[in-house]
Amino acid sequence: KAAHEAVHSFQIEDRGGLAQARDYLLSPQNRARFEGHAYAVGKFVRFVVTGVLPRIEDAMASIDGGLYHIRPEDSHLARSIASV
Repeated sequence: KAAHEAVHSFQIEDRGGLAQARDYLLSPQNRARFEGHAYAVGKFVRFVVTGVLPRIEDAMASIDGGLYHIRPEDSHLARSIASV
């Protein structure tokens, strides 16, 4: 979780708070991309710490679970990024 949120902090710092907030809130496709990156880093950190590679299905259950309001047609983008 901390690594996931650190990615969002980096995104805000890198893109600027206003631009990040606008793109996150107003574009489901961008939101899918941002969350895909955050979940990919979270998976990597979990692998480094535990030696076990998390399943993409677990990340997608969270991404597709409704919390992020990502449209089904944008879900594939998050999956392709988080699968790295």
